[in-house]
Parts: sequence; C-alpha cells; structure tokens
Amino acid sequence: MSKITKSLHYQKTNGTSGTCALYTSKADCAGYSTINLEVDGANVYAGLGTSLTANNASGIRIQKTGSDTKYAILKWTQAAVNINQVDNQAIKVNINSGTVASGTLLPMGTMLIMHTVSTTTGYNPGIPTVNGNKAVSQGGSFLYEITQADIEKGSLTISATAATKQTFTLSFGATTNQTYTATVGGTAKAATASATSYTVNYGTKYSVAYTANNATAAYTYTASSAVSGTVTNTTSIPAKTASASLRYYTLTVPATTNQSYTLKLTTNSSYGGTLPAYTTTATKNAQTLSVPYGTTYSITYTADSGYNPGAAKSGTVNGATTVSHNAATVATATVTIIQSANQTIHVYTPQKSGGTDHTSTFTCPIGTTYEAEVVADSGYLPGDLSVK
Repeated sequence: MSKITKSLHYQKTNGTSGTCALYTSKADCAGYSTINLEVDGANVYAGLGTSLTANNASGIRIQKTGSDTKYAILKWTQAAVNINQVDNQAIKVNINSGTVASGTLLPMGTMLIMHTVSTTTGYNPGIPTVNGNKAVSQGGSFLYEITQADIEKGSLTISATAATKQTFTLSFGATTNQTYTATVGGTAKAATASATSYTVNYGTKYSVAYTANNATAAYTYTASSAVSGTVTNTTSIPAKTASASLRYYTLTVPATTNQSYTLKLTTNSSYGGTLPAYTTTATKNAQTLSVPYGTTYSITYTADSGYNPGAAKSGTVNGATTVSHNAATVATATVTIIQSANQTIHVYTPQKSGGTDHTSTFTCPIGTTYEAEVVADSGYLPGDLSVK
C-alpha cells in the first residue's frame, strides 16, 4: 500500500499541465472516491474530489453518465509529514502500524499518536500541534486525526507548543527567638519570623540567613546557621528556633558586723540553671556569686552578744544584685526606779562623775555600767537601796 513512482500527467488546451499521484490501494485515497487505472498491467488508483477548486484538485474533470456531479482527479490524497522539533523537548509520532518519520505520506483519517518528552532537565514538554492545531490529550498520549483540510494543504507540519520551566513550591518555616531573611533567585525578601512560601522555577537558587532576637533579662540567643541551595523539587526549609542561653548575674552579699548571716539560694523552676558553691552556714564574710536569672535568695541573721539580729530578708535576682543587710541593733534593758517619800534614788550611767543622772525609769544598752545612791531629804536618813 503506497504511492507508485509513476504519475498521471495531463495538459490542458490552454497549456496548463500537471501530474496526479497514483496509489496501489484504495486505502491510500481514504476519504475520497477513486478512479481505477491500469499501469504496466497493474491496477492503480487516483483520488476523486468533488471540490473543483481544492488545493489538490487537478485540471482533469470527469462526470458519470446520468449524474450532474463533476469530479476532479486529485493531485494527491496523502500529505507528507514534517516533524519540526522544538527547543528543550523531543516530539515522537506514531500510527498504529509503527513510528512515523518526516517525509512519510499519510492519508485522511489516519490517527496520529504523539508524545512530547523533555530533553532538558527542569522543563515541562509542550503540547503537540498539527498544522497549528493542538492535539487532544488522551490516556497519556496526544491524538490527532488527519483531516481533509490537512490533505488539501499537502503537508502535515507537526510541532509543539514551547516547553515551559518546571515550577515548585519553596517554603520557609516560621522561626522562634529570631528572624530570617530569604534571598530567592537573587532577590532579598523582607526579614520576618513568619512562614513564607514562593512558586519558583526549577534551578532557582535560594539562601536564608537568621538573625537572633535581642537578649532579654533571662536569655541571650544564638541564631540558627544559614541555609542555601538550588530548587530541583518541592523544597521546604523547616521551622527553626534560635538557641537560648540562660543569663547569669552577680549576686553580692556584703560582710556583716555585730551579727552573722545564713544565705540560702534556690533556682527558679521555670528557668533552671546551676547554683555556684557558696557558704551555707552562718558567716560574716562577704560573698560574690554568679547565679542564674530568677534565683531567689533568703537571708537570716544571728546577732552577736549584746545585739538584736536584723530582720530576715529575701529577693529575686533579675539582674546584677547587691544585698543591703538589715543591720543588727544594740540590745537594751529597761531600768525601773521606784522612788519613796523623803528620799530620792539616783542612778548614774556609766558613773556618777560626769555621767547621766537618772531619777526615773530609763532604757540603756545591756552591759551598761552604773552607780546608784539614795539621797535623803533634810532631817531624814536614807533607806537601803534594793536592786532586783
């Protein structure tokens, strides 16, 4: 089944001439009526078309006896395939009987089975076209049935729409205690801590740099390491958290006088941290300690002889802290003087000579020395002094 090498030649009286293709089978003239001729002893066929002005209509006209219909013997009933390859893809053409190459002659009604295959990484192949008409996608292939218009045109230009760059989603996860600046395809994006995503072409380069938040009273932060790469598929940079370091502060406990102190430190369960070694027993010595943020301290006092201890105190370390001690106070005693008639009791502190004369109840530090006497009124003898 094919076109023979010989043709039907004609010349009109006006001098116009041409040839008509001859075929070995009626199937070569599919979609048209045929006329049977004998060439070199073999039956051959030429196509007949009812359109006398068609592009493939020759100047030869025939008409059946008793019919008004005129036919033109056709110059051709098959169109030649021309596969026009497009950048970044390959077009493959088949029919049921096998592969089709450029130059193949095909009749009307032939179903073309086509595929486009990417030849460049990162591209999506286009859609096959036949004489500018898009093929129909079906079952993983693209189909196109050759029409009469294609035959009359005389050629089947098979091409494809342009291959397109593959696109993928590039996403960046939200960050904690830091911000990030993404650079996508050479364009720096605004710094943010929120998740973002972009649709980008295959091969797009990206980078992301992280910037730690400013330190708080409790923590300092260290940013995550920078990330960079090239998009070859859907790409997701996971959410990242800046590493947090608990801050330590100096706690200064000054030395004490007239009393000793007992210090107790406790870390805050919300922050943790490690307490330093410190004196946990009563001491008068100063201590300078490095303690974690949120540490609570409590101080109790034990007075020296003759003193009352300062009031206990406590606090929380939220920065560099210097404790201000509650001072010890001198212990005092109340001296009650009970006077009687016709005489006066005098108590002198610390002695009579140059001391303070007390004749009524008074208060003085414990351990204060004194002298006392009873002075009788005129005409009376003093009674005995009693000290309890």
